[in-house]
Amino acid sequence: MGNAWVVPGRDCGDCMVCCIVPTIDDPDIQKKPGMHCRHCETGCKIYESRPKPCRDFYCAWRMLPALGPDWRPDLSGVFGVLDKAVIEGKTVVALTLTLNGDPAKIISNGAFVSFIHTNILENLHIFLALPGPPGHLPLRTLISGPGAVTLARRGEAHVRLLLEKAVMFLKSQPPRPYELRHGGNETSEWAETRSISA
Repeated sequence: MGNAWVVPGRDCGDCMVCCIVPTIDDPDIQKKPGMHCRHCETGCKIYESRPKPCRDFYCAWRMLPALGPDWRPDLSGVFGVLDKAVIEGKTVVALTLTLNGDPAKIISNGAFVSFIHTNILENLHIFLALPGPPGHLPLRTLISGPGAVTLARRGEAHVRLLLEKAVMFLKSQPPRPYELRHGGNETSEWAETRSISA
């Protein structure tokens, strides 16, 4: 979406969640989901010459003013990505919120529930996701739509129940390993033993 969408004055700081959680499978750089990029230590070793997929990427926290300072991914345990998705045959902009922190703690946070409640009522397409084991795709489920709007109109307590059911569903699903399509700049083996905490 480009840096024209970035919230002025909002920088990544010490956050490196985008170097760990997402899949990057591009001819210029590859990284399996949930694994540290081989260039990531206490920061990006190649930041000034980082490849285009990294240079062009901004997480939802960098792009949505409604997400305040406490929503930075390494502080909140919530990694948001705005991207295109096909829902009911239509290509739409959707927000995927990956809970890389403690899901129970996150979905019981009033600010998180309020954000979901507001955006369901505004018909934003929202996916909730849980990371899989290192090298496995996050599992996600759509939590918005007409049924969710009906629940949201009954209040935030109903949205909290919706989130609890979504997390239970995601936890019941088997992990799906990811095989890289590209090669030449893959995550190193040692990265498999490292984990992210929020």
